[in-house]
Amino acid sequence: MKFLHPTGIACGQYSAKQVVDGDIGRLEDDDIKAFAQKVMDIFNVKVVAITVRYPDTFEQHRWESAAMNSEGDFFRSPAVKPIVLRDRLGGGDTWNAGFYYGLLTENFGGEGLRKGVLVGDAATRLKQTMMFDLPMIDKTDVQALLKADVMGGGKRTSR
Repeated sequence: MKFLHPTGIACGQYSAKQVVDGDIGRLEDDDIKAFAQKVMDIFNVKVVAITVRYPDTFEQHRWESAAMNSEGDFFRSPAVKPIVLRDRLGGGDTWNAGFYYGLLTENFGGEGLRKGVLVGDAATRLKQTMMFDLPMIDKTDVQALLKADVMGGGKRTSR
């Protein structure tokens, strides 16, 4: 196994230190793709998924994600979505569950990446609006939020 440089992995035009310090501008697709490719090369994996949280205040965050596979298929959240946080605990796990659901119900190609990113984003946005680490959401909650995103719906979700 190749060893990582002690400063981490750069993300395109940004060094690992800049990323950790939050000293970055907009992450372009090429930045994310370069990072994903480097992770695939170092760890010999077929799919890399990345989540990005932009904390504006203690409770107001924005969220996006992206995924790339070894064939070069790439999908990024269509928009950075706001989250009014109640509890961050479990947000990453919830995103992972949604992402895996997308891959396993579609495929590991471009459609699976697309569905995984969209479902993962919706699931984590719902979960982080609730207290505690056990999200009490189901498939219909996620589908309702996905529909609201597409149709331009408001912030309310059906529960």
